[in-house]
Amino acid sequence: MMGSHITLRLSLKLATVLARRARQLALPKSQLVRDAVNRYLSQGAVPPDSTRSLTAAELAERWKGMPRLTPKEASDLEADLAASHRRLPPAPTPWE
Repeated sequence: MMGSHITLRLSLKLATVLARRARQLALPKSQLVRDAVNRYLSQGAVPPDSTRSLTAAELAERWKGMPRLTPKEASDLEADLAASHRRLPPAPTPWE
């Protein structure tokens, strides 16, 4: 018997797929979920430091390597955004 249990909330689509696969394999749904979680975690799907906060120095280093727009690309982007903004209908006032 397992020493711990959890409750999962699944979308209807995912629950249907899980039930269908469990029937195909003649396994309880709980066993199928345990096996899937075990495979997911044992493959290192979530790197141990994936949620670690970055220091300002680390962020600054990453910033240096990020792609930049050329002056023409930046100007074109600015013009496109301004044109799109002008085409938007006026926002209704919440006070009327």
